[in-house]
Parts: sequence; structure tokens; C-alpha cells
Amino acid sequence: MFVVNVPIVLIAGLAAVRVVRPDRDTGAGRLDIAGIILGALTLSSGTFAVIHLGHSGVSTTTVTAALIACLALAGFLLVESTKTDPMLPLALFRKPAFSTANGVAGAMNLGTLGLLFLLTLFLQTVQQRSALLAGVAVLPLFLPLSLLAPLAGRVTGRLGPKPMMITGLAVAAAGVALLATWDASTAYGWLLPPMLAWGAGLGLLTPAVVAAAIAATPATRSGLASGVNKPQGRLAA
Repeated sequence: MFVVNVPIVLIAGLAAVRVVRPDRDTGAGRLDIAGIILGALTLSSGTFAVIHLGHSGVSTTTVTAALIACLALAGFLLVESTKTDPMLPLALFRKPAFSTANGVAGAMNLGTLGLLFLLTLFLQTVQQRSALLAGVAVLPLFLPLSLLAPLAGRVTGRLGPKPMMITGLAVAAAGVALLATWDASTAYGWLLPPMLAWGAGLGLLTPAVVAAAIAATPATRSGLASGVNKPQGRLAA
């Protein structure tokens, strides 16, 4: 299922080379090897601990992995706070706009991906659809996200990210709240409105969250701001 991403990334990469203007050389600092290693160790051991806990409960392996994650995180924070050119400048999180944008992004990604997992289980296990039909049934959730994101980006540019973030959260929350009315006998026609509202909220919210995170950082660190903002979806997955 991941192979489908390969041609999409290749096309996007070729388009970026032709369309996106290159940044001027800002004299980037040295590569933060210690931060990279400790950050990767924190994420990998923490993820392993959570997965192993779900499968096997509390065990020596789970506790060891969790302890490694905590120690690696402490080391990461120490290194990043003392480095001249850290991979993740911790001072950014002292900016309320940056912290708020990433907090909203984290809530959005955790809620969306967690519920998406439950939604596919509902469609397959409760309503007895095949994996293929369940995938097709979920497509309306992503249609508003694709259609509204460009428009939301333009509106965010005019009004700022805050109105779109609030609107997107409210619309998505309304759609998610309607999920509680479903049961095994709910017809597909009644499944559509909640999914469309949920997707519409995400379509309004996503560009605003990224714009808010980037706006809170210097122009030379916009790539960093986007990098901090987006991987939360991968962590939630």
C-alpha cells in the first residue's frame, strides 16, 4: 500500500524543482549528529514500548524500552539546549504561536488517525464490509480535504490562521460527534454527512496549522517549522 506513494513523490519532486525557487545560502551550521541519534532512539524505543505494551502488557521488555525512551529523551533535551546549531531549537517552543500551532496539529493528528483506525474497524468488523469496500467507503472523508485545502490556504493568507483553525476544529468536531450515532444497522447514506463534515474541518484546519507554525519562526527556519509540525501525524499513526 506504500508503493502508491512513490510515483506521487517523484512527480511532486520534479514539480518542486521547476516551480519552487531555491533558498539563498544562509550558511547552515554543522549537522547535529547527537540530536539525530537521540531523537531517533527516543521515537523508536517509545513506539516499541507502546506497541509491546498493547500486545503483551507490562513486561521486562516493555519497561526496558520505556526506560530507554525516557533516558534518550532527557539526553536529547540536554543536547538540544546546549548545541550552537541544534536540530530542534527548543527556544521555538517558548513562542506561544509556535507551541499552539503544534499543539493543535498534535490534537488533529491524534484524533484523526486514531478515529480513522476505528472507522475502518467499524466498517469491516461491525458492518461486515471487505477491506476494499471499506476503503472505498472512507473516500468521502478525504474528498473535502483535497478540495478545500487550496481555498483554505488562500483565505488563511488573507485573514491569518486563527479564524481558519477555530472554524476547522469546530466543523471537524461536529462531524466526529455524529459518529456516536452510528450502530451496526446504520445505512451508508447516514455515514456520509459525518465523514464529509470531518473531512471539511480537516481541509480548513490543515493549511492554517502549518501557516501558523511557519509564521512563528524566522523565514530562514521555515523548513524546520514545517518539519516539526508534520511528523506528528506519523507519530499518531
